[in-house]
Amino acid sequence: MNINFEAAIQYINLGNYEAAEKHLNKAIDEEKEKHNESAVAEYRCVLAEFLVNLGRKQEARGLFDK
Repeated sequence: MNINFEAAIQYINLGNYEAAEKHLNKAIDEEKEKHNESAVAEYRCVLAEFLVNLGRKQEARGLFDK
């Protein structure tokens, strides 16, 4: 599992949503570089769900579409 993804989960649990979003995006970028498409899809879904919970549905929709 990606260390940035794990950090993002911890930040979500702590209520630090800005840091969580930053780490989720880093995790996605790192997995893209490794061509690990299954992890990219998983992390995008987590990010999208996170954004929905923050009321940012338009941004989330774009991630779900990918």
